Amino acid sequence: MMSDKEAETLMSLKAARGELILIKNALHGTTQEQRKKYFRNEQFMHQWIEGVNRLIRRLVEIESMFKR
Repeated sequence: MMSDKEAETLMSLKAARGELILIKNALHGTTQEQRKKYFRNEQFMHQWIEGVNRLIRRLVEIESMFKR
């Protein structure tokens, strides 16, 4: 059984993951040129996208630990 604090934390993690997915999907719907305008540096853009992907995967892992 989760404590109130754990339940609140889980909801926050889910919300954060949802926001990151929305941003990722919005970027996915743009052209490479549009993305370059947003980030101005292609290398940083790729690092940012990979970082978001890792963070989403980690948040899913944490959520699954709460559900055990």
